[in-house]
Amino acid sequence: QSGIITDRFDWAVKQVATALNVLWQDEKAHWILSNQHHDIHSEWALTGIQQNKLDHIVIDRSFIDIQGIRWIIDFKTGTHGGTGIDDFLSQEIQRYRPQLERYAQLLQQMESRPIRLGLYFPVLGKWLEWEFSQR
Repeated sequence: QSGIITDRFDWAVKQVATALNVLWQDEKAHWILSNQHHDIHSEWALTGIQQNKLDHIVIDRSFIDIQGIRWIIDFKTGTHGGTGIDDFLSQEIQRYRPQLERYAQLLQQMESRPIRLGLYFPVLGKWLEWEFSQR
């Protein structure tokens, strides 16, 4: 009923429990989810024009920190298997960089502040970030 195959239900419950446990203990998660930031948005739906087309996006989490930096953060619930964690994270940043930079390009049309991008993996307790620079 919730889009979870019956034989994967126990695995899904374990993943959620692991993610919640990590979120509860991880300082980076506390910072990401803090209500101390400015202009905080979760599941922020925006529409703008990019490359002469309408572009609809939904940003998992965005806020302005105390230094005036706009953060665009995407939560990734994936886990890794087979390769080492560093290889997995390197692949994930390459995989999701275009998506987050597309979000930043749209936001940059609305405001001129610096933008940083981040991927947070709650199941793994891992964080990746980089500065957005307009190309």
